[in-house]
Amino acid sequence: MNAVINESQRCVNLVPVNLFHCSSRDTVLNGYSIEKGTGVIAQISTVMLDEKIFPEPYTFNPNRFIDENGKLKKIEELIPFSVGKRQCIGEGLARMELFLIISNLFNRYQVFVSPSSAGLPSLEKSNDIGVVPRKIRAKLSRRYS
Repeated sequence: MNAVINESQRCVNLVPVNLFHCSSRDTVLNGYSIEKGTGVIAQISTVMLDEKIFPEPYTFNPNRFIDENGKLKKIEELIPFSVGKRQCIGEGLARMELFLIISNLFNRYQVFVSPSSAGLPSLEKSNDIGVVPRKIRAKLSRRYS
């Protein structure tokens, strides 16, 4: 379940444009000079869609987070909550809530995609500030009475 959640967060990237920051000193990054006071933005989506780190980045593949022993593998480049001193303070709580809500949903319900739906959700990105999901029709059926 955690591998599915990790892959979902990697693909969705709800906030593709992170908060603006300002460089605190002159520095050089990958050969580019960045002067003190320059506005910078951490582009999380470029990391989570990097083919060197995540082969076939536009394919939903939770197995990339499972090691050879079937255990959850930590990939440092998975950064849906940002990085550094200003990363989301609620990351631990959010991860726990995602696990509990999604696990309980699929434990209690079976999900069927409606034939009238336009298919499964797409991984295509929009040009909006946030990610806008494609509408999907689905039926939930209780697993237990």
